Amino acid sequence: MVSLANNRGRLAAAAVALSLAAPLGAETVIGVVTDGPAARESIPTALLAREIADLTGAEFDVVLAPDKVRDGGWSAAGVRAALEAQFADPDVDIVLAAGVVATNEAAKYARLPKPVVAPIVVDARLQDMPLDGNTSGKRNFVYLSSFTGVDFEIETFRKSVGFEQLTVLVDRPTLDSIPEFAAAKPQEVAQRLGIKIDVVGVTDNVAAALNAIPAGSDAVYVTPLLRLDDAAMTQLADGLMERRLPSFSLLGRSELDYGLLMATSGRESDQVRVARRIALL
Repeated sequence: MVSLANNRGRLAAAAVALSLAAPLGAETVIGVVTDGPAARESIPTALLAREIADLTGAEFDVVLAPDKVRDGGWSAAGVRAALEAQFADPDVDIVLAAGVVATNEAAKYARLPKPVVAPIVVDARLQDMPLDGNTSGKRNFVYLSSFTGVDFEIETFRKSVGFEQLTVLVDRPTLDSIPEFAAAKPQEVAQRLGIKIDVVGVTDNVAAALNAIPAGSDAVYVTPLLRLDDAAMTQLADGLMERRLPSFSLLGRSELDYGLLMATSGRESDQVRVARRIALL
């Protein structure tokens, strides 16, 4: 699984250039689609805006417009509606699909009417992301992925703490958009490692998420749960520690401050690097 904080591998990119989005000297407006109103950001909007200004300001007038941000209301259908609204907006030149679901839903389009930058790929192969050499091969579509996949993180976690039954906490809209994540991939990884994997859909109710963890679980893998604020994440980490369940944060090291056990990514330098890559696209 790949987050914005962990994109160190290959870059898959469609041939999309800012110079093609608007005439030289004209303002290029970026419209943003998020999965929903997030309590936390996987990569700070202010950082992204700064990198865009720093890297394009001398040549292009590129604007990450606050009034051109739409959220999908934490549903796949809502994300699709938000994407369609951005495509229909004559003032928007480029669409940034700033969410797991937004990225996945954008990838499903056979034809995209505007350039789309999709930086949050869960598992490129599992999601059947378009790929042609080192590009997406799809007109107007560019995405970032390390191509390591879900299994790499799970194997790393197991080597560190050892477990026989793993619970994966996933935001429900992600499961709706990528149903394979709840079935095919966990079964494949579980069979190969000789373990059991349970997938639990999470909303904004931490108590419900904790109660849904099967009794036999001896470790928990926490995917990005961005509608949970700092207090809710602390509640989740405390609940896992009370049950003596070691935990792995996919989002990265920032979540270790809440009490989760380990992560392999998420340094501030990682965020800056990814923001810069997005700006360069």
